[in-house]
Amino acid sequence: AKYAGNPEKLAFSLMELGMQSKLQTYFSDLGGKFGLSVFGVILAMLGIVHGWKKKYENLAVFFCLFILVILMFLTNYAIFFINFFVAILAAYALMSVASKGWESSTLKNFTILVMVCGLIFSSVSFMDRHIAADPTPEVMQALEIFKDNDQGVTFSHYTRGYWLEYAGKKTVMDENFAFAPDVNERWRDSQTLFNTRQYEEAMGVIDKYNIRYIWLDSDLRSHLWSQKEEGLQFLLEYSKNFKKVYSTNQVEIWEVL
Repeated sequence: AKYAGNPEKLAFSLMELGMQSKLQTYFSDLGGKFGLSVFGVILAMLGIVHGWKKKYENLAVFFCLFILVILMFLTNYAIFFINFFVAILAAYALMSVASKGWESSTLKNFTILVMVCGLIFSSVSFMDRHIAADPTPEVMQALEIFKDNDQGVTFSHYTRGYWLEYAGKKTVMDENFAFAPDVNERWRDSQTLFNTRQYEEAMGVIDKYNIRYIWLDSDLRSHLWSQKEEGLQFLLEYSKNFKKVYSTNQVEIWEVL
């Protein structure tokens, strides 16, 4: 195999649709789908400061956390494991504050209250965004109906890959890049198909991957194009080789004839 034993180094950014800052991929408070809590990280840093006095007793914890932070810049999945350490260190910070001698018990209780409220607010904020996040009920309805369509490769942005695979369709790309065959070539061809208005160029990519369906949704359109007839949208609307087989306010599915 061309990339046997080693994943292909990605030649494109992993920034998700709608992300305006790389920090959003690491911190859920800033709009990421998942990530670290900013307030939790602050408390965890306080926990590290308090625990550093006994650094040799906690050496394994600090070493594992250091490795995971490095891995976080390579894969977002490391964030799940970092959250485990953040929770422990944040709790340690709270216990340290609670056990510390304070001249004013009122100030002590107020400080603990602020810390706890910060953690609760961060969690509630994430849950509220998570409930309202994609896929929406209308998208899920489209995917359920799409399951009944004949099998075939479906083209869309790679962030929609898992949705389409849920509907039982093969995709050109999804977000599982590790060991994916020719991932950079697939990304370049995807960009070509999204942006071209030339029929021959579009069909070259479609034939290459044996694409039968094209999935577009309102959020995808707003992030890929600034005008209604820009790029692939022009061909879908005016070429007789594409047929719209499903359409709502949020989702359109086109079949290649």
